[in-house]
Amino acid sequence: MATNLTFSTSQTNQTPKSCHSEKCTCNTFWSLLQQTSYIKLSNKTGNNQYRLEVWYEQRARRIAAIYARIYLEMEKELGGNPNLKGRFYWMGLGAFASKTVAATFNSWVTTTGLWAAKVRYVPKWAEKYRDAAKSAHIFAKGNLWLFMDVAPWHWAWALSPGSFEQCKASRNASNYVAPVKKALNALPWASTALPGVKGFKLTYEIQEAFKKLPLIENLKPYSKNALEFQIKHLKLIAVQEQENILQSICWDHPWMRLGAEMQRWAKNPKTFIRFHSSYDEERYAVYLQNVEAWGSAGESFNRHGMPPPQAEKVEYRLKEDPFSYAPYNMKAEEYDSRMKWILAVADKYHNLMSDPKSREYIEGHLQTIAGWIGSTKKGEPHESWNDPQGNQ
Repeated sequence: MATNLTFSTSQTNQTPKSCHSEKCTCNTFWSLLQQTSYIKLSNKTGNNQYRLEVWYEQRARRIAAIYARIYLEMEKELGGNPNLKGRFYWMGLGAFASKTVAATFNSWVTTTGLWAAKVRYVPKWAEKYRDAAKSAHIFAKGNLWLFMDVAPWHWAWALSPGSFEQCKASRNASNYVAPVKKALNALPWASTALPGVKGFKLTYEIQEAFKKLPLIENLKPYSKNALEFQIKHLKLIAVQEQENILQSICWDHPWMRLGAEMQRWAKNPKTFIRFHSSYDEERYAVYLQNVEAWGSAGESFNRHGMPPPQAEKVEYRLKEDPFSYAPYNMKAEEYDSRMKWILAVADKYHNLMSDPKSREYIEGHLQTIAGWIGSTKKGEPHESWNDPQGNQ
């Protein structure tokens, strides 16, 4: 099925200025939340008419903003409760991860690669390099469809834990109401992503992660006893994210595996995460890497009578450095190798968020990211973007 970026919202009553009673079944509940997910990534073009944001970077920024807003409990119409900020613990980390995805799409390596990937005919020896450049499209696929899976689970709980428990086993994209099913199946990569995510059906990880939420809520997020359940909740969602979603629809794709291989060979772009709203690396982190790579040559700041860059850890009195770099030997396309680093990042995030001063720093940057909710860009990308033939 060819991709269609435009869609209409579902209406239960077609008669203007009239009322119609409608029982909200579990299928309607999930259909409306799924519709909310793609509306939030779209630009309104008319009455009940929308078009998905076509630019990968801007879409990733919106996703980061929504994750931040869920963590910060900003969306009261979707059950946000500021008194429970911190219960949706993964969402804060997810916001920084999607910001990192946006930064990757903004990098010269990716933009150059996307340009190179447009070339249809290349010598046989160059096909591998061209296909590696196409990995950016699959990266965008993972960013979009992970969001499509994870956001509705969280909105459902926030709106009604009772409805979540009653309806969790019945979430299935195949059973959505017709207009939602039609729009969802026409989104980029739907033909391969929906089978890959198994129609958003309940998994062990989602079930176990959401069992922790009543405990977190009753103990109050960030209380000494609640923190234990917050990190368990986060790590279960991380497995859902990496194993159940991204491994299938993203990392097992040949373009993505080639891209990871080329990235290791070129050592560019770097794989890192920074708990900050900027795309850039922390200057102190770059300094540390230079010292590690070049030894005394990296001490040029001192040799020229200049102090090294001040660490934000020192400047803001943080519990530890608010950044992490992937190990040089990590094979991103392999789940076990990638997950070791992701769990280490989760522990670093948890250590920082467990400290009130460090949490204030991180939540300040989440507030900034939350403001990206309307990110958009004029113009149209190349025709190869957004899975035009519905076959990636």
